[in-house]
Amino acid sequence: MNIALPNISRSFAGNDAATVWVVNAYQLSATVCLLPVSSMVESLGLKRIYAASLTIFVLASLACAFAPTLPVLVGARLIQGAGAAGLSVAGVALVRVVYSRGMVSKGLALVALAVAIPGALGPTIAAAILAVAKWPWLFLVNLPFGLAVPLFINAAPPDVRFPRALVLTGSGLNTLGFGLFVIGVGTLGSSDAPIGIGEIVAGLFCFGLFIRQQQKHPMPMLPI
Repeated sequence: MNIALPNISRSFAGNDAATVWVVNAYQLSATVCLLPVSSMVESLGLKRIYAASLTIFVLASLACAFAPTLPVLVGARLIQGAGAAGLSVAGVALVRVVYSRGMVSKGLALVALAVAIPGALGPTIAAAILAVAKWPWLFLVNLPFGLAVPLFINAAPPDVRFPRALVLTGSGLNTLGFGLFVIGVGTLGSSDAPIGIGEIVAGLFCFGLFIRQQQKHPMPMLPI
């Protein structure tokens, strides 16, 4: 997406500060959703979370490709980031289910390899796509992965679920902490640096409240 930002900016006649949120929104959403999704996995099951997350990711990719305005594209990227968070959490956790205990390290190494190789090749692949097609095709290439959903549901091992309620207070503080901090860092680059510093301080304060709340909770999202 970093490579495509100039093309997207021209397509929507947007400024650089607004267009960069096509990247920021995805990263922020994926980060904010990691802990809440990880707490939902135990109660809803790895299989269900992974299949739902992959479906959300693919449908959000479709929405990104056909977004009529920049705000709609940023909103679709927020949803795509949430799907990516579920894939990340459930994908790593599934290694413990698929591999025997003595093979878990090998499974994690293969997952890390599968993440690292596309990460390294991503800019080259994106440049090749942009050389022959418009930027929406960077999202449309994700659609075939939707075909994996029924295959995954059929092949994945059955779920083992443990009842666990979603901690709304912790989720809210987690969202505010990450959100204010990241937005504050972004604001520092503009003329509103004092506002950015205030947002960063507020984010760190929310982090402090979050850690304190998690320490006292019997089933924390983040075991301190």
